[in-house]
Amino acid sequence: MNNVSVFKAIVASVGLALFAVALNAEANSVLVNASGSYHTVALEEENVLVKIVQASAKNIQEFDDPAAALQANLDKMIEYAEKACSTGKKPDFILYNEFPLTGYSFGDRAEKLKYTITIPGPETAALGKTAKKCDSYIIFGSYASDVDWPNHILSINSVINRDGNIAKKFWKTRNVKRFGSSSGEIPTTTIESVRDKYREKYGIEEEFPVLKTEFGNIVVSTVQIDPMVFAAFAMRGTEIRFRTSTLFFEADVQAIALFNNFYSTMANITFPQDSDWASMGGNSLIVAPNGKIG
Repeated sequence: MNNVSVFKAIVASVGLALFAVALNAEANSVLVNASGSYHTVALEEENVLVKIVQASAKNIQEFDDPAAALQANLDKMIEYAEKACSTGKKPDFILYNEFPLTGYSFGDRAEKLKYTITIPGPETAALGKTAKKCDSYIIFGSYASDVDWPNHILSINSVINRDGNIAKKFWKTRNVKRFGSSSGEIPTTTIESVRDKYREKYGIEEEFPVLKTEFGNIVVSTVQIDPMVFAAFAMRGTEIRFRTSTLFFEADVQAIALFNNFYSTMANITFPQDSDWASMGGNSLIVAPNGKIG
């Protein structure tokens, strides 16, 4: 046997040894059990308590001083959170609607940019103090602007943790495109709108992000009537889905929970009784994985 042959034999032997080690490691690290179950981590509590804040908000677009309206809405949010924490059992999560700080504003992108917040910012800092005091997560949606995305108006759902810090910012995945004309669509920039740039900036994992908490894996979304989006979130390990809304379809919330076998909550805004939209406000709900409303 010449030197070349000896060398090849050694390489082959090393390769087989590495392959055997890999097989052994795989056997000791089971991804999915025969029953279909998988490795889990114990939750801090067996029962998770969610309190939904169902309320209206001043539309800052309608005020001469937007800052005053924004502060009034922030004060109300804090008041409701403190009430939720001091009434009955302490919540693990406090969920608000889609626009509790800014209200819903009409107009094009340039108009709506005037009525956004920055995240983090003074409003999230104030809510963070409340979250820490209550020892509860606070979740809410808002129009937002970001220096990394100049001239874009974003629809962001923020998750503030029990330490008062922002644990996650969830971009809206996509806007509803099947109702009305394109001119009437909300002019927010979604992940779908800038998908390539978004992936380049944040990574593909952030397209359908899931936040791991001591109470389970959660996602927050404003998307409606879009089952494939929530199927993608479910495949990422979602256990509780929080939805923030301005108008919604009850059947959509029930079906998504049932189809994907996770808990689903919806916080909807309310409107004055004399409003044309009054019948579409409120009716916030929590749905079990079997599709039944709790």
